[in-house]
Amino acid sequence: MKKLLIIALVLVTSTSFSQNFDFGFGAALGTKMKIDNSGTNTGFGVNARGVFSFANKFGVTGGATYFFPNKFDVEGVEYKNSFLIINVDFLFYFLNIPKVKFYALGGLANTIQMYKIDGNSDSENNIGLEFGSGLKAGPLFIEAKYETKAEQFIATVGIYIK
Repeated sequence: MKKLLIIALVLVTSTSFSQNFDFGFGAALGTKMKIDNSGTNTGFGVNARGVFSFANKFGVTGGATYFFPNKFDVEGVEYKNSFLIINVDFLFYFLNIPKVKFYALGGLANTIQMYKIDGNSDSENNIGLEFGSGLKAGPLFIEAKYETKAEQFIATVGIYIK
């Protein structure tokens, strides 16, 4: 009887968790994620994320966005840089109906710049705040946010997979 009760609790817990959890991926655009000899420019990347919704009005999301490397040359010195942003955000749903969610977000973002100058590699971490909003319609999502430490906007478009 105890084993049956434990199995039932595991099934109920995993079912309710999976109904409130979404995993997704998408494409991202960051306004300062490409550095070249003319300064900072718009960079493109990929995003993976997980969202856990609870209490009908709230959620938590965590994810990573990798921006593609950029190479450039200045007076014979070769530079290569790329960025990885790891973030955790709290969500507040203004609208939460079965197929549509509109939300505000706020949280922390750790921006990691990885660079190589003439073959020597190094990296820098910068933790800052971010805030923005998003829309989930069916499996599709779009999100726009501002990062305070990198002083940039990031837009992400993607799809959730159950």
